[in-house]
Amino acid sequence: MIGYTSMNPILLRPDSAILVNVSGNSKTLKYRYRHSVKFDLEHTYKRFSIGNTVLYNSFMQNIDEVFQNSKPNENPFGVVFQLGTGIPSTVDEFRKKYNKGTFIWDIRLSCQLSKDSKLSFITKNVLNTVYAERPAILGAPRNFTLQLGIDLQ
Repeated sequence: MIGYTSMNPILLRPDSAILVNVSGNSKTLKYRYRHSVKFDLEHTYKRFSIGNTVLYNSFMQNIDEVFQNSKPNENPFGVVFQLGTGIPSTVDEFRKKYNKGTFIWDIRLSCQLSKDSKLSFITKNVLNTVYAERPAILGAPRNFTLQLGIDLQ
């Protein structure tokens, strides 16, 4: 499976209430990606399967200015991320550092143990990419799952 989405999400009739609270200087709608790609490929041989998923979202150009946190001393949201983690501590700093879009890669391996059971090992975010799908909500770091599926029918 492969999918690609390209859009030009612009404000057609922006009013002053919307423009005053936009983080960037463009007329792009808030919280929109211009480009998204999703790719999933799986191969099965006898009882074994290997698959991977690749997701890409371009940089989100505009968000609400209140979340941008460009002035943490004046903004009630202040410091968002914990200091000492190596991750920029405000949404503004985070968006300046991570402004190239997001590439996430997941891998899964599975073995069909019997007609009714399957054992899978899944690695999400293989490259341990730091990303935020929405302001101040970090995406999950690399993680591993061992899964046993049993069909009880």
